[in-house]
Amino acid sequence: MDTSKNSVIKRNYTVKNPKTVLLFIIIECLFIYGVYYFVKNVSSENLPILIFLIVGAIYFFFTVKAEIPGVVIDVENDKFSFPGGGVAAKSFLEYLSPLFWIQHMRRFEYPLSSVLSVAPEVSVNVNKKGDVSRYYSLRVAGTFGSAKIRLDDERKLQELLSLFSTILEMGVPVVKR
Repeated sequence: MDTSKNSVIKRNYTVKNPKTVLLFIIIECLFIYGVYYFVKNVSSENLPILIFLIVGAIYFFFTVKAEIPGVVIDVENDKFSFPGGGVAAKSFLEYLSPLFWIQHMRRFEYPLSSVLSVAPEVSVNVNKKGDVSRYYSLRVAGTFGSAKIRLDDERKLQELLSLFSTILEMGVPVVKR
């Protein structure tokens, strides 16, 4: 079977995080309801709460807007895009930039040909009760720097990992435990 880029029939791939989008939409609705409630009952002591709710509603609106398209790999135009939140700072001064701190509200787009490596990451947390939580992400490194793309579950992680490895013709060692 020919695995060259020319044999790939589909030219645009998307991996979405529906659980994350749903969570952000619910939070956005709560903020909007809070704004509605406090606008109806506006007073001087409620003003800081109202400002907080308006800022939160704006933040989650743009976060949902960035998250809805998911991770898009466009083979034909040699680019991939993803929601922000995991882009590493390239220098110390970048930590001082407000854009770095609100990157959850943005989408990032980089050339697909600039990707040098792709590695899956699984973080495991155990709380005091002994409940285990797993967080899945894909670390993408390239000439643009490094980005950590967070995913809802292991299937989404494996789907995105296989897309990158197939499209870029990379051999990715996957260790299952």
